[in-house]
Amino acid sequence: MAYDQLKGQYAGGADKQYLKILELAAKENQSLVENAIGHLCELAQAMSFEAVEALVLSGQKLAAPTTVRVDAVDLSSYDQLLEHLQGVIHE
Repeated sequence: MAYDQLKGQYAGGADKQYLKILELAAKENQSLVENAIGHLCELAQAMSFEAVEALVLSGQKLAAPTTVRVDAVDLSSYDQLLEHLQGVIHE
């Protein structure tokens, strides 16, 4: 979720931002980083290493994310694959 949001915001720099966030989780506290990411997502705020770091270092108590977002799954490519395989098997 965080990486997808970073890709949308930082076309070429998403990887670097994400690696910095992972490093922060390793150095500070993974749970705090997870809660900061969840907090930013719930408030629909921009995702960045700086925003996550600011929340983690602020010492602010952040509740664990309470909402779960599951994106819709597009099964059309899977359906096409099955149709193709059925055609190959029946030939």
